[in-house]
Amino acid sequence: EKRLDFLVEIINPNTTWWAEFDYQFDNAGELTPLRKGYVLPSDQRYLTELGYESKNQSRTGTLVVENIQWHRVNPKAVQPDYATFATLRRQFRIDNPTYTRDLSIGTQTVGQSQFTLVNDSAFGYWNPSITVVLLRGTTPVAVTTIQRADIKGGESVPMTVTWFENIAGVNKSDIRVDVNILDPKAFLPTSGI
Repeated sequence: EKRLDFLVEIINPNTTWWAEFDYQFDNAGELTPLRKGYVLPSDQRYLTELGYESKNQSRTGTLVVENIQWHRVNPKAVQPDYATFATLRRQFRIDNPTYTRDLSIGTQTVGQSQFTLVNDSAFGYWNPSITVVLLRGTTPVAVTTIQRADIKGGESVPMTVTWFENIAGVNKSDIRVDVNILDPKAFLPTSGI
């Protein structure tokens, strides 16, 4: 149906600098919409563009990054250091990830991923983004992103993703949670919810 999913993993080896940027994908001269992105210190994350309706037949894409703004982490804001600060706040765990291909919807058999998202930290967050990548060996064969309105500290949330294709050969799921822990607006208030 001429719809494409773009997926790229980015890595920031800097330990005290993080970046905000604009990005899009170039599909043989056809540009996807411009998106906002970020990458935290010592982090790796996925950037995606999902369900893009392409006008051409090219199946390759290139990541285009613009307007990069590097920010040095304020040492006073991340006591005793950024690594400890991040470890205490990014304690997400994915329990019991499964992928099955036996869900029937009408006459169609589709795939389904199920897992439990656990926030082992004492911190709650607004709008965590969860990227789910299905792998065949080391090759990504499907990707989606889902949003939660919030997740509280200590909360466990069962999650289900329905794939409207029956994708064969999936042997692993890579599930990552993205929250900008350097943005004070990402945190839930400590009381009153």
